[in-house]
Amino acid sequence: SYPNGWQAEQDPTGRLFASRRAGRALTPDESNRFWIDRTLHELRAEPGRLITLPLKKTYTFLQAREIPQNESYAFFKENVWPARLAVVEWWLLLPLALLGVVGVLTAPRSSRGGEGRGLRVTLGWFAIPLLVCVVFFVTARYRLPAAPMLMVLAGAGVGACLERSGAAATRIRWAATAVPFLAIVLLLLPWPYDRASALAREHEHMGLRLQEAGHPRAAEEAYRRAVAIDPDHGDAWNNLGTILVVLERPEEALTAFDRAVASEPGNPVPLINMGTVLGRLQRATAAAPAFRRALARAPGNVEVVVNLGTSPILPETIPEGIRYYEAALPADPTHPTAREMLISAREILAAQGAGGPT
Repeated sequence: SYPNGWQAEQDPTGRLFASRRAGRALTPDESNRFWIDRTLHELRAEPGRLITLPLKKTYTFLQAREIPQNESYAFFKENVWPARLAVVEWWLLLPLALLGVVGVLTAPRSSRGGEGRGLRVTLGWFAIPLLVCVVFFVTARYRLPAAPMLMVLAGAGVGACLERSGAAATRIRWAATAVPFLAIVLLLLPWPYDRASALAREHEHMGLRLQEAGHPRAAEEAYRRAVAIDPDHGDAWNNLGTILVVLERPEEALTAFDRAVASEPGNPVPLINMGTVLGRLQRATAAAPAFRRALARAPGNVEVVVNLGTSPILPETIPEGIRYYEAALPADPTHPTAREMLISAREILAAQGAGGPT
């Protein structure tokens, strides 16, 4: 899980998050040191995780279900029907591969030499993606390189079942019974991943692609499928709101943004979108509080400050807008809207004869 306040998509390396915590701009090396120190601190606070987390990742690696990152094989199969014909998948490869290991290990010594060497090489290559996932994280793309090694081992398992005779055949028959049973138990154990949330995210990503391709109604349908699966999916609610704005249904968009805020109270984006829509509807008294709430969640966000400055439209709120423009410019001196609106607000205030900053 992400540390509270870290927006991974906007700050993928975590450098900005570390800089805010340090109170100054950190170099890449200093940022790395920050995260190393944080990791060591958490390990000292919870030493048991040093054991349980790799075990959980190993179990997740061996599970038949995929953890998607930018891709989802399960989602692909649901939406592309020819892919549903695929039967040689992880759930079948893993038991047969384990059977191949047992088959080679139970082979007579006279025939084990070449197969044993090949087994060690194959297992060595299989260990590389396993180690990467255990050290870092398990997703479909990082687990995929293990599939060719599983296929080789699975072939050895099938061959062992077909070729053995006598005592070797008895051993392999026992293995053929026990190994798939153990694999099935493994595959049926509780899944340490929220599949509904992952599927909802895939529908949300589909909506984004449809939106970028210029298909707003199809995008709306994808977003609605996402929130139907996971009603607390904040990003899907926010994106649904943006597409409803495109479809000129602002009241429905406001409802979607409100659901996004309820799902992710710390995310300023739906509040910014809500304030923008309220501003377009000439409901400035409602827009300003939305921007203030967004600013409380992202105090360094120049766009929020500028939007907050543009939200008041009544003459008595112009001095407040000026204060927000002046607060935005030091953070981004070249921001065109802040500079233009500051000049315009000062001119309006001077024309009213109220004085004000110059």
